Amino acid sequence: MARTRNEIFTSITNKTLELLPSLENTTTTGNVRLWDVIKGIAAEIILQVEINWDRMRTQVQAYVDNTQVMTIGWYADRAKKFQISDTLTWTDFVPKYPQIDTTKQIIKYVSVQEDNNGFLYVRVAKADNAGNAVSLTPTELAEFSYYFRSIKPAGVKVLIDNATADTIKLEIEITRSTAGGNLTTGLNSDYGITVRDAITDFFKLTQFNGYLSLRELSNYIKDKAFLIDCDIKNAYWKDGATWTVFTTGRQTTKGFFVLDIPSSTVIWK
Repeated sequence: MARTRNEIFTSITNKTLELLPSLENTTTTGNVRLWDVIKGIAAEIILQVEINWDRMRTQVQAYVDNTQVMTIGWYADRAKKFQISDTLTWTDFVPKYPQIDTTKQIIKYVSVQEDNNGFLYVRVAKADNAGNAVSLTPTELAEFSYYFRSIKPAGVKVLIDNATADTIKLEIEITRSTAGGNLTTGLNSDYGITVRDAITDFFKLTQFNGYLSLRELSNYIKDKAFLIDCDIKNAYWKDGATWTVFTTGRQTTKGFFVLDIPSSTVIWK
């Protein structure tokens, strides 16, 4: 921290007494005044040097403090800090929002992946009131794309993808008691609601842009609905208008999973 002018003046005087005592102890009035003027000028020069040094050190420290390690996690975290309809400003060499407003932070789901060439693939989605992943509107996607390209370092190549749904249809056989008799229902029936809710809850828990395991889904339904057994006989995903069977599990290609409730069925045993 810069010293005061008087502190610097005193330091010069003390050093002169140490090294050139005859100069400080002169009794000639003209010489005393001249020496005081010289010390005053020197003190002012040193003061300005120290002030400017402090300013430079503060700026360098601010730059160091705000330097970020651009990891995959950092990109994902910054994606969730996007605020719809707000404008970034530069503060201490970093683009930031003037005011943090979590009510405008619409990105709730994000996946960031990097290929072998250093190309970043960013997939995002917002959430509805029930917490289900939902695609961004074209306006929201355009604003987010501008924001993300503003915060990334120059030269980093980014592909931003608006997540959409992989639609899933299930045919499930459930044992709910030791009593006999079969009943086939839809998932919106009195019997099917509990199973339907368990499936949609599981989809929320499935990692965004992740893998759907039918075995884990079956166990989750069984535990959530207090069933004796749950067997997913057939599972399908929709590509356009065509249903395609998949077994064991499926990696989402679009971002998240949505259950086609009207097309899914449950056989109760």
